[in-house]
This record gives sequence, C-alpha cells and structure tokens, in this order.
Amino acid sequence: MTPGYDWQNTDGPANAEKIAGGTHDLRIGRVVYGAKDKPAFTSRAGDPQIMLIWEDREAREAVQMLTLSKKAGWVLAKILKHATRDGAALPLDRMTADGVEPSTFADPNFADANLIGLQMRALVTWSAGKDGKDYADIEPLRPDPTAGTVPSTPTAPAAANGSLEDIPI
Repeated sequence: MTPGYDWQNTDGPANAEKIAGGTHDLRIGRVVYGAKDKPAFTSRAGDPQIMLIWEDREAREAVQMLTLSKKAGWVLAKILKHATRDGAALPLDRMTADGVEPSTFADPNFADANLIGLQMRALVTWSAGKDGKDYADIEPLRPDPTAGTVPSTPTAPAAANGSLEDIPI
C-alpha cells in the first residue's frame, strides 16, 4: 500500500498577523506579481499591477495593490518619494532621466531590485471592500525626526579660531 498524505507535515506557509491600524515604520518585504489562477495581476483596464507586502518590526504584514499605469502611477511615486534605502532618499530625478515608467515595475527583476527593502513611515488604516474583506490603506508620512533618518539641522561653521563671534552674519 502506498503511504497516504502526511497530515503531520505543517511546514507550509503560515499567514502573517495583520499590521494594526496606526503609524508604523514599514519595509517592503516582497513583491507579488500574480496568483495561481492569474500569472500576472492586471487592472480592469488591462494595466499591469503588483502587490506590495509591507512588514513592520514584528513581522506583521499589510498588502497594497498598485496599478502601474501613467494615470495611477502617482501612488507609486508618492511611496518612492517618502521611502528610503539605508536611510537615504531615492534618486527620483535619475529615474526620470533614465526613462523609468510605472509599467517598468511590472518586470519582477526590476521591481525586486528597486522595491524590496525600501523603508517608510506610514499611517495604516483598514476598510472593508465590496467583497467584505479588509483592505489596507498605506499612507506615506514624513520620517519620524526622532528615528535618525531625517538629516539634522546644519550647525553654523566656527571661525578659524573656533569662535562664533568672528563669523559675519
């Protein structure tokens, strides 16, 4: 007799706890491009979509779908404007100069390299969709000034002799 299914094997993926509503420091843990029944996510209008999996420090998650069209690209642009990598702002001017479009992020190699690991302070709220499921709204916020990610205010330079009195104002 062939052995049956191993009902003791519970090594499959576990669902993560949801990030509670409120202000959180988040990072993009992974990007999803499709599902078993859909090899690639697309909007009703046929535009490419991706799913960002945001994580907090306790490995809780919130999911955000992004449509990668020029019309809806402002959502991704807002995320990129507020996000940092290793505490540094992203080179958005270079992306513009290089011709990066929202649809460029539909390429898994490009999106994984440029999105995974980005960090951002955000307000997370939850609302019920028409299907009855809860969906996260992730609103980027300015960085927390106490977190050390915001550049400090420059101090006035000292004169050659170390006195502030000799500096013309």
